Amino acid sequence: MEEAYTPNKALHDDYHCFLLNPGFSGTKSLYLTAYLMIPGNDKLVHHVVGYQVTNARAAGQARKMDQADPGPGYSCFGGAGVSGVRMVMNWSPGTGIVPMPQETGIRLDPDLPLIFQMHYHIVDENSDSVLTTIKMKMAESVPFEMTRSFLSPWMPLVIPPKTVSHVHEGTASLQAYFGSGKPLRVMGVRAHMHKLGSQMNVSVVSAASKQNRCLVDVPRYNYAWQSSYFLNQPLDIMSQDNFNISCVYNSTGTDKTTTWVEGTDDEMCLATIYTIERSN
Repeated sequence: MEEAYTPNKALHDDYHCFLLNPGFSGTKSLYLTAYLMIPGNDKLVHHVVGYQVTNARAAGQARKMDQADPGPGYSCFGGAGVSGVRMVMNWSPGTGIVPMPQETGIRLDPDLPLIFQMHYHIVDENSDSVLTTIKMKMAESVPFEMTRSFLSPWMPLVIPPKTVSHVHEGTASLQAYFGSGKPLRVMGVRAHMHKLGSQMNVSVVSAASKQNRCLVDVPRYNYAWQSSYFLNQPLDIMSQDNFNISCVYNSTGTDKTTTWVEGTDDEMCLATIYTIERSN
């Protein structure tokens, strides 16, 4: 980031967005083939999500919000604070270098800004200033453009207290992102829960073959060690095929019901699916 930010001590969870230029010249798009995010204080940072602004209107809205909010960046919750963005990067505790699979990359446009949403989780007034470093490896072209999409079970998440193994599971598809009948190739997946998470499994059922293939199985989930997993053998699917997502939680240390909210002390059951579009 260009300037250090001091999280708001009055908040338990501070969501703040920072507007940055991509950092390369010219009018031609480049492709992100690897990145590394280094939070200045990983005890404070819950996550970092990088978005590419997709149109001039959204860029103008973000700039107005940035100018209206004193200090670096602007307050935001649930995303970039504006519509007209697509996710290009993310970081959670334990994430190191994220290399894209060979011959793939995520498109970055030089004439539109990037927005990085930072979630700072403040505990014991630990809110020193934070300067996050983002390193990117770029290519002028790649054979296949990568897309990242969020998926979660289509049902409310309600975790009762004092429970050793609460299972939250359901299905979802990529149809809302790509429409029906789009041939896709799954390249990888990222599993995300918070501190109550103990196990997570993501699989996909091919409508054509009826086969269920496991994409990722995390039998001992650790909030402090989160990674993106890329398949040795990418899987061809259709956009309407169903993903089965199962999250297991241990709430024995809590005395209240936990629900789906973005705060670190709340919970999620979220899979990021890396895909490329295929011709047939």
